[in-house]
Amino acid sequence: MEKNHYVRTTKAWYWRENRIEREWVDEVYFYTADPWGEMAMRWHDIGGEIAPRLEVYIQSAYALSSLSGLITDLGRVSKDKEDDQFSPEKFCQLLEHNGFVDKTPYKYEDSYPNEQS
Repeated sequence: MEKNHYVRTTKAWYWRENRIEREWVDEVYFYTADPWGEMAMRWHDIGGEIAPRLEVYIQSAYALSSLSGLITDLGRVSKDKEDDQFSPEKFCQLLEHNGFVDKTPYKYEDSYPNEQS
């Protein structure tokens, strides 16, 4: 069975290759396996300040509700007023602490491991 995992979008090979214009400056896209869901933590430039925003489609709300440990950890960041220091790296650490695996395709070959040269 597929595990809960995440992709650090701006570190993926295809991001560096394509430099796609986005409304956000950084993103960690994460997926849950059971129940299935996909969500993103995106860092937006708001008047010169970089602010993280959790984005969840309603179809994934049930999956979000299964991540009580992650939600508690995020609440702690807010309660302790550490949100101005909340980087993509720190979010990835929280995900890993909650059982997520890094599946970022850092190289082209990571995306297509069975392709012959």
